[in-house]
Amino acid sequence: MMTRINKILLIFGTILTCCLFFVWRKKHDNESETIRMFTSTEEMKLSSASSINYNRSTNNPLSKNHDEDIRIKRRFPNSIIIGTRKSGTRALLEMLRSHPLIEGATSEIHFFNLESKFKLGVSWYIKQMPKTKSNELTIEKSPKYFIVPSVPKRIHDLSKDVKLILIVRNPVSRAVSDYLQRVAHNEKEKIKTPSFENIVFHQDGTINSNVSEIDVSMYDVHYERWLKLFNKEQIYVVNGDDLAANPFPILKELETFLNIRHYFEKRMFIRNSKGFYCWKTKRAKQPTCLDSSRKGRNHPNLSTDTMDKITEFLKPHATNFCYLASVKFSWCSL
Repeated sequence: MMTRINKILLIFGTILTCCLFFVWRKKHDNESETIRMFTSTEEMKLSSASSINYNRSTNNPLSKNHDEDIRIKRRFPNSIIIGTRKSGTRALLEMLRSHPLIEGATSEIHFFNLESKFKLGVSWYIKQMPKTKSNELTIEKSPKYFIVPSVPKRIHDLSKDVKLILIVRNPVSRAVSDYLQRVAHNEKEKIKTPSFENIVFHQDGTINSNVSEIDVSMYDVHYERWLKLFNKEQIYVVNGDDLAANPFPILKELETFLNIRHYFEKRMFIRNSKGFYCWKTKRAKQPTCLDSSRKGRNHPNLSTDTMDKITEFLKPHATNFCYLASVKFSWCSL
């Protein structure tokens, strides 16, 4: 009798032990799952926080996202308008500066082409720049950079990745505008200016390529120096004639080139009574227009023979430049 009772108790104890074990195992599994879920959640939080901290600490000057915590300071330019003289560099800079994420130096620095300024050092150069946030773009323009042989290497030594903008126009028209700039400057200094022909021609009738009217218009000669140090993709070439005729498409392309948020709209640009474009800016309620006292000067009456000789001389330079820059402008074949 006792033996049967002992067997029953043994079986009952075994069953009870198994039940208690399964209850304990279930509870343990639930606790483990809770811990795993908690750990996973915390890891996600840490990952998210890390991502936020990285985004806030990023120093990408071309970032498209605004962050109010970004430090404001003066910076080395992200982009430089390197030339050319009398092709629309001032108009282009002012148009670009109307973009909410672009700030530009208000005057020409001439840091890289003037020894007296270059010896002041890069810290002096940066002090000439406007204050910006790291998601804003800093830009400056000095048209003489394009033609001075020492400039490409000086810029490259300080910033190999800088984006360069080169604006050119019909080289013959540019030469005449350059002469008018000379006349205007001399008038202020009360200096008599020789005729256009006396400046651009030697006494034997050959072209004087040393004067700025001709030298600057030989685009290919100067452009080749830049290509020795910078990739062609780093130099955006703007046709100044197209900019004057319709700036909107060019500015849209420049926004893409500069990797900055698209802002410009066609409705922002209107023509004034002199035929030049005015544009709305973030700094003023009224549209900004080019200084009428400096633009649209009357061109001198030049003989057909003079224009033909200038065109004949500059034509191969224009053709070669367009080939080197991979552009197709209306004046490429003159």
